[in-house]
Amino acid sequence: MRMIGQLPEKLSAQRLVDVLAAADIEAVAETGKQGWTVWVRDEDRVADARRLREQFLSAPNSPEMLKAESEGRRRRNRLEQERETASKQQAVQTVVMRERWRRPSSRQAPFTSLLIIVCIGVSIFTNFGQTEGMFESPTSVGEELLNSLLVVDAPAYVKQQMDAGVPPGDIDMDALEFRTWNLRQGQIWRLWTPCLVHFGVAHIVFNMFMLFRLGTILEQVLGTPRYVLFVLTSGIAANIGCFVPDEGTGLLSNGGWLAGGMSGVLYALFGLALLRDRLTGRFPLIIPPSTAFLLLMWLALGFTGALDDPERGVRISNWAHGSGFAFGVAVGYVAYASRGKQGPPAKK
Repeated sequence: MRMIGQLPEKLSAQRLVDVLAAADIEAVAETGKQGWTVWVRDEDRVADARRLREQFLSAPNSPEMLKAESEGRRRRNRLEQERETASKQQAVQTVVMRERWRRPSSRQAPFTSLLIIVCIGVSIFTNFGQTEGMFESPTSVGEELLNSLLVVDAPAYVKQQMDAGVPPGDIDMDALEFRTWNLRQGQIWRLWTPCLVHFGVAHIVFNMFMLFRLGTILEQVLGTPRYVLFVLTSGIAANIGCFVPDEGTGLLSNGGWLAGGMSGVLYALFGLALLRDRLTGRFPLIIPPSTAFLLLMWLALGFTGALDDPERGVRISNWAHGSGFAFGVAVGYVAYASRGKQGPPAKK
């Protein structure tokens, strides 16, 4: 704030504050040893404020000043009422959030809890996405479940091609025809169900931890119906990334068709939360800056191929991560950009 002058009496100082308010210049009057000091909040309006101060001091009871004073008082009173209302709403929201956090997780975020249970169950039944011998006919319920959840039923496709006389070595697993084979048969659930498949204990543990952390908060923020819709649509957006061919991508490494996990949805939740935090400034802050930096760095490193381990057959499905993140950012921008900052009211 910048000081624009001092007046001997409180009444005169308050009248000047009202005159400034009529010109949309926010100011405050504070008492001091030498009377009342008038401060202006906006640095860019200091020159205008000083000009109005001189006009006020030269003719404080002129019709122009009296009219401006009356209008400014109405503006200031209306602004104070709006701030008081916003403060009460913020207090109510804080109490509501505290009450929600006292509830068990299953009541705070029922769909998130259900997703975690289902993902863990699928991991156990599929032996954590065991793919050894997957191109052979399924020999267990777990293998059949795995093949029914992935974007394409590879054993069925290979059998169909071999029955048609195609040598095994000529079957192109990177072709779009292969990746969309089951979808073209009407099995559209495969656009989302790969989210339930996880490859290895570390994969499921990390994803479920992040789903619990992000999903529990966002399900409360969005409400369960909208949260369910977001999870389903973001999962589809992420899995569409699995259709990007591997060849010709250069540094843009991709995990290919054999991809699974909640990571794409998690990056969508991350993108949505990131936009909410940055565009609205609301409590609670879902993504701390350090966490945001690490997740963005992990996403960027994945596209370089640095996180892949070809010897172990580990490849990161970067297009699923990137597609999910882009979807979350887009939804967050549409949902929150028009609302602007809505933090606590400014202190006088």
